Amino acid sequence: SHGRGTFDLYALDLEEGAVRHADAHHPGVLEHLVVVVGRLRAGPQDGPVLLEAGDLLTFSADIPHVYEALETAHCVLLMAYP
Repeated sequence: SHGRGTFDLYALDLEEGAVRHADAHHPGVLEHLVVVVGRLRAGPQDGPVLLEAGDLLTFSADIPHVYEALETAHCVLLMAYP
């Protein structure tokens, strides 16, 4: 990070069929989502993308976003704050 910003690291586990809606974070927040196991649709609420094990999605999290498990999924989520 070269000394700028802060980070939070989360493990995200979702059972098949689970849907999690997230409100917008502060301006400039980025999420980096890595799928370890499973399949899900995730990203901005108006355009989530299909992700499978091994995929990485980076998106601006200062808009509403969603995580929808198409099968049981384990993910790692890094939130980067400006």
